Amino acid sequence: EHLSEHVIAQHSGHGQARRLQARQNLHAYYNEIDADGRALADASEAAFRVGTQDVDPSSAYVPLRQRLRMIGDQEPLSHDMMRKYITYAQAYCHPRLTAEAAEILQTFYLELRLRAPSDGTPVTARQLESLVRLAEARARLELRTDITANDAKDAVEIIKASLVDALSDQHGRVRFNRAGGKSTKRSKTKLFIEAMNARSSSADSAYFSMGDLHALAEELNLGIADIDGFIEGLNIAGELLKCGRLYKSASSDNNVGSQRFFRSREA
Repeated sequence: EHLSEHVIAQHSGHGQARRLQARQNLHAYYNEIDADGRALADASEAAFRVGTQDVDPSSAYVPLRQRLRMIGDQEPLSHDMMRKYITYAQAYCHPRLTAEAAEILQTFYLELRLRAPSDGTPVTARQLESLVRLAEARARLELRTDITANDAKDAVEIIKASLVDALSDQHGRVRFNRAGGKSTKRSKTKLFIEAMNARSSSADSAYFSMGDLHALAEELNLGIADIDGFIEGLNIAGELLKCGRLYKSASSDNNVGSQRFFRSREA
């Protein structure tokens, strides 16, 4: 949006003030994105620095991405052996957090929470719980009873990669989905369904034609390229109920509208 405003301003013949404002908006937008990427990188670096002052350089942490690469003609485990191994580990291995591992996970969580923008995707205790579960799984994979510092760092690396994948925009830059920016699929769904319910409560019918839904999506400015696909997805997910060629929100409580609709169908 800011890029398009900048381009249009350069060729629209409007005054210098509008061109300057468009340029400032564009620069501010990319500065926000750069800050989001730095917040994630700084949080992981702070976590990785925990307890490294007295560590022997020869035993320094090797990134998980490097260790996951296949070496030579190494053969993977068969499905049957892998299933038995996982079953055994789940049944008999229950690792506990060491103080150093807990500090690494807590540092990453608190640093990310501190640095993430307040008007963007929230950093909640769910992320911390995910970090702990990943660290437990990493230790359980090697049938260990203690979760080590390297297990915790592996968990941080996995969470960081997942956040980069989930929050990156079309240019590959991390974006914490600030208010006014690109909405997530879940927030778009919530906004769309809430608008349908609000429209239903003030209208005579709770039912919408495909044209009505298209108009509502455009009115909300959701930025959805394939509105038909979006609506079909809501129908499959049970958010929308389809009756003939009309749609109704599954959470709508407009019983009067429903009764009128079915009476008109019977007539």
